[in-house]
Parts: sequence; structure tokens; C-alpha cells
Amino acid sequence: LLHVERNQPQFYRLENLYLDHNFIVTLKLSAHHTLNNLTLSHNDWDCNSLRALFRNVAHPAVHDADQYCKIDYHLEHGLCCKESDNPYLDRLLQCIALTSVVEKL
Repeated sequence: LLHVERNQPQFYRLENLYLDHNFIVTLKLSAHHTLNNLTLSHNDWDCNSLRALFRNVAHPAVHDADQYCKIDYHLEHGLCCKESDNPYLDRLLQCIALTSVVEKL
């Protein structure tokens, strides 16, 4: 799971949403959600998207956090994120590079 943007109407009535341990870069939720429990740790957050998300989601609703971040990532709102002008392009190029290394073996 990488991108959760156009599914937001499905989330309006949810009380629990567990999205931890994916590869999510962006998530858009309406300010009118009913979430009481949201897990978001261990994803591949873009920092700008994470900031936008926390404008609509209260901290008490988020019930988990990252402890240590990968290189080039930092903690924001208790979650690791990466600053990037082109978040999907960065991740795609990284994936291609990793695939190329594996194919050479």
C-alpha cells in the first residue's frame, strides 16, 4: 500500500484504521472523520503529506509511533518521514536502483 488519497469517503465512518507497516507515502483524510484509533508507523511518509494529515487528525487518535528512522528520514509527529520535492519519483528511483543491484547478482 503506497498511496491512500481517493479512498477517503470510505474512511468517513470508520472508528479504527490500521495502516502501520506498509509503504504509504501520502494519506488524505477529511477533517470530518470518526477515527478513534489510527496506526501509521513503519511507512514511507513524505513530510509535507504527514503535516497535512495532522491538520485533520488529532494526536490522541494516533496510537503508535516510530522510534528510529532510516538515513535521510527524521521524526515528525512521532513518525519517520522524508523531505522531498517529488516523493513518488524519489521512491521509484530508489526501487529501480535496488532492483538493478539484485539483478546484477
